[in-house]
Amino acid sequence: MATLPFVSIITVNYNQTAVTCDLLDSLTVSVTCFSQFEIIVVDNGSQHSCEPVINRNYPHVRVVSSETNLGSAGGVNLGLRIARGDYFMLLDNDTKVSPDFLLPLVNAMQQHPDVGICAAKIRSYEKPEYIQFAGSTPLHPLRMAPQLIGNGHKDEGQFDQEGYTHHVHGAALLVRREAVNRAGVMPEEYFLYYQEVEWCERIKQAGFRIYFVPESVVYHKGSVSLSKTSAFQVYYKTRNRILLARRWRRGPGRWVTLSYLCLITFRDILAYTYAGKIPQRVGCWEAVKWHLVNR
Repeated sequence: MATLPFVSIITVNYNQTAVTCDLLDSLTVSVTCFSQFEIIVVDNGSQHSCEPVINRNYPHVRVVSSETNLGSAGGVNLGLRIARGDYFMLLDNDTKVSPDFLLPLVNAMQQHPDVGICAAKIRSYEKPEYIQFAGSTPLHPLRMAPQLIGNGHKDEGQFDQEGYTHHVHGAALLVRREAVNRAGVMPEEYFLYYQEVEWCERIKQAGFRIYFVPESVVYHKGSVSLSKTSAFQVYYKTRNRILLARRWRRGPGRWVTLSYLCLITFRDILAYTYAGKIPQRVGCWEAVKWHLVNR
């Protein structure tokens, strides 16, 4: 049997040591067939570093720490810059992997040299029979977001067609080193949300394709460090969707898209005001102000 390539597994921890340890526990079986691998945990400016706990309980895991929160993309990039692998397996720390999740992704990469990123099938951790991701559509020209195929559907094998897709889910993806060398690391300007969308566009622009591997299954808990209605989340989702449009929407439709995004942003401001959700309203408005300042 051919020697398997070197794989670097990277995850980012932010004030969630116990959650990260759950992921590390689930990885134990997945790497047994790899003679060359490393696991890197980036502690992303946590109030209480995960390093002592991980060093004590997982001596084979390398911890690299940042004094400040670099954001999701910045944390990943810190890991990428020290990783030694031929492939980089990026996992959100709030995931749990199936025992055989990694080998199908690596095999797909080996069989398809035109592929820059392989995406796993992602199911809900809380409701494991339900899908979160089974491939994606292209970017919608108005909403500037891909639609996640299978999201919310019960997994009955209906989306188990391996093949090329358009974008990945940031919770679990395998990326080729050469793709990173040619397209660059994740865009840190996004800090949180949409960074993997632009990264996919960059990697495709560099000549690579995106590939979906349903045989690889990862379970995702969702956002464990943020409330789904937090002002922080509203700010970055609003700001970054407009930023993505400014960077990637071209041609006569560019201003249509930007006008549409501004319209729904002001709609959201009114809705949050009416609902008495003042922090979320402020988050929307601060996102608009950011673009007015950074034109």
